[in-house]
Amino acid sequence: MKMNHNDPQGGHFGCDKTIEVIKCKYLWHGMSNEIAEYVRTCDVCQHVKIPQHKPYGLLQPHPVPDKKWHTISMDFIEGLPDNKKGSQTYNAIVVFVDLFIKWVIIVPTSSELDAEELVDIIV
Repeated sequence: MKMNHNDPQGGHFGCDKTIEVIKCKYLWHGMSNEIAEYVRTCDVCQHVKIPQHKPYGLLQPHPVPDKKWHTISMDFIEGLPDNKKGSQTYNAIVVFVDLFIKWVIIVPTSSELDAEELVDIIV
């Protein structure tokens, strides 16, 4: 695949062209998928190809809150090792941050958290 896709004499073809070139010489089960993955992850192609999406917008700052606990951000961190406390098993945390005073509250929870349980944590 490397020889046919990265050919110094005009290589780095797209997926279809690379498959067409390789099919003339080789054939194996799952060939198209393997070639497509190789082309999709080609480092050179990723750096030089023209983006196919709208341009990213400019970063916009959040308005500065005017008092404590007026504006709070919340984030979930999952995939933590299981930690058993009594009958409860925790493998995630919910992080709350007051954006005015930068106060952080971390609450252990489970990755199976549903909306009702989240409300219980918030209230």
